[in-house]
Order: sequence, then structure tokens, then C-alpha cells
Amino acid sequence: SYKNFSLSYDGKTSTNDVFCNFSDPSAAAASVSLLKMEIENLADIVVDVSSDVTGSGVEGDPWLYTVTFLEPVGPLNLFESDKALVTKVTKPSAA
Repeated sequence: SYKNFSLSYDGKTSTNDVFCNFSDPSAAAASVSLLKMEIENLADIVVDVSSDVTGSGVEGDPWLYTVTFLEPVGPLNLFESDKALVTKVTKPSAA
């Protein structure tokens, strides 16, 4: 498994390497503030990174972080990563 990853946004900038080879979920959750800082340094965006980190950190069940974009509001480009799997989850609109 990988020991770190980086993210880029709009193909312009990249984060510093983010360590991800944790031994347990509490150690993975402790990295949330660093991940938030790295993401927000990429562009003029504000995010929330959930402290509820899931997975076991092994191939096939990696650590899963949920990142919610707070600003700007609206459709945004997806992050790209050198090693991490990035997927888009769209929250349903409130009725």
C-alpha cells in the first residue's frame, strides 16, 4: 500500500505529500486537519473534512475521507491524485 499521496485541482497546483500509511483509524482521523489545510491551500475553496474516517488502510479497503465543499457553492471540478482514488458523491438537494 502507499505511504502518501498528493492532490491537484484544475491541473494547476498540487498539495504536499499527505501521509496515509496509518496503523489504526484513530491515527487516520488525526490527519483530518492536515488534509483540510492542504486542500484549502490548493485554491480559493473552503472544505469540511469529516473526522469519521472509514476503512482499514489495506489494499481493497483503503482509508476513506469525506470532503464536503463549503465555498464556492455550485458544480466544481474533481480533485486529481497521483495515488489516491477520488470519487464524486453528490448530495441530493433539499426538497
